[in-house]
Amino acid sequence: MQAIILWSMQKGLFDPVAVDKVKTTQNKFVEFIETRKASLLEKVGKKRMFDEEVEKELKAALEDFKSFNTL
Repeated sequence: MQAIILWSMQKGLFDPVAVDKVKTTQNKFVEFIETRKASLLEKVGKKRMFDEEVEKELKAALEDFKSFNTL
């Protein structure tokens, strides 16, 4: 899960988030991935790398998360 959080940070997910809300947003994102994108989390765990397929799915998950959560 840490790799997904770091990837999300590199892709700018947390850029628009106020500093005092970063941890809360991170926790919500973790919960979102664990509950709604469990298969993606499993895929990352198995592959142990972010290939093109995983990055595509992560980007889609990131957009889904943004649509459900105000940053």
